Amino acid sequence: MRVIFYDEGDVVKDPKTGEILDSDSRELGVASIRKLLPKMSYAVPYNMDIVGKLNNTHKAITK
Repeated sequence: MRVIFYDEGDVVKDPKTGEILDSDSRELGVASIRKLLPKMSYAVPYNMDIVGKLNNTHKAITK
């Protein structure tokens, strides 16, 4: 399993419903999940350059 870190960027919303239709997402990096726990996980980045770029405003998905 892996985790992909990304920055969501600008969001496009439907003006009538407010539903999010799309966003200008930018992938920052990918990491391999090594250990899963009930409330957290340990991951190793494929490229160590992303470590200094990540902060609490970025999002992540697992794949």
